[in-house]
Amino acid sequence: MSKSGKNYYDVLGVPKTASVEEIKRAYRKLAAKFHPDRNKEKDAEEKFKEVGEAYEILSNPQKRQMYDQYGEAGVQGGFGGGQGSPMGGDWSQYSQVFDMGDMGDLFGGLFGDFFGRQSGGGRRARRTDQSEPGEDRELTIKIPFETANQGGEVTIEYERYGTCKGCKGTGSTTQKTTDCSRCQGSGMVQFQQATLLGSFMYQSPCPTCQGTGKTVSDPCSQCKTTGRVTEKVHLDIKIPQGSYDGLTLRFRGGGNVGKTNGPSGDLFLTMSVADFHTYRRDRETLFGELQLHPAQATLGARLDITTPYGTQRITVPAGTQPGEVITVKGAGAYKLGSNSKGELKLSVKVLIPKKLSREERKKWEAMVE
Repeated sequence: MSKSGKNYYDVLGVPKTASVEEIKRAYRKLAAKFHPDRNKEKDAEEKFKEVGEAYEILSNPQKRQMYDQYGEAGVQGGFGGGQGSPMGGDWSQYSQVFDMGDMGDLFGGLFGDFFGRQSGGGRRARRTDQSEPGEDRELTIKIPFETANQGGEVTIEYERYGTCKGCKGTGSTTQKTTDCSRCQGSGMVQFQQATLLGSFMYQSPCPTCQGTGKTVSDPCSQCKTTGRVTEKVHLDIKIPQGSYDGLTLRFRGGGNVGKTNGPSGDLFLTMSVADFHTYRRDRETLFGELQLHPAQATLGARLDITTPYGTQRITVPAGTQPGEVITVKGAGAYKLGSNSKGELKLSVKVLIPKKLSREERKKWEAMVE
């Protein structure tokens, strides 16, 4: 039981003795039920995050052991280092990579069938001894500031290796293999090499079957026995609120399908977020410049500034010096995964007029006499 009273087993509705498969099934069911794109109830998104947080802890043997022994205190800070709960937890403590979970788990339905076979998260075609893991895919996507800051959806399109439908990913139209004729199914072949000291015999993996001992019967002409073909993928990706430039979203199973039904690689989406106004952004903090007339800096002023949420009036204290920083709380960007906002920090620059009219010069001279 966590200090806050949250019990991850209760969140998923499983007993403390539940297996990993039972935990995964419970998570999938609840994630589909509370997904904000499907469930429009007010607390659906919060429950979705809570379910993801529980799954991240209980599906990891090390984190689960620490949680069982010490409660929530045992897993505090355990989401860092590029790992994270699928759409859950305190996102502000994550590093540059944020784990969005399995493709099949997140999207369900068509996408669950499409990605589940490759990511190891669902129904799969029969795996052969020649399977190899798929490669990761890395993409950079441009995101408008408003979408990244307030959250939203973007549509992406990318190419990857997907499962060959002609052979169901096996590389064989009949989905059968036979013992390799070269190595007789052993996976190894012997070579003899002559040296000054005599002839030596050595073994190495069979080049015909790559050491598997098996070759494909009835080779598939569509994929050339690899079990995968090039395909285009179109996806609507949910952008977490408070996303920032350089943040990478990781979708497990969204990369290339492995050869002959090997597990899929992951999809990494790095965001290139547009600037807002003339401000520089560092996660939830915005930095800008506030230009003041000498009289405004001396006497103080009330000015309207631009924020991501509209125009806001601020007070400039009398006697403000060049280089001072005026902090406007709540006028920065959203914190990642939180409804709280950061600060807008404005560095003061006093504008000294280069040319004065005769009347203006007299006024300035009168002030210094």
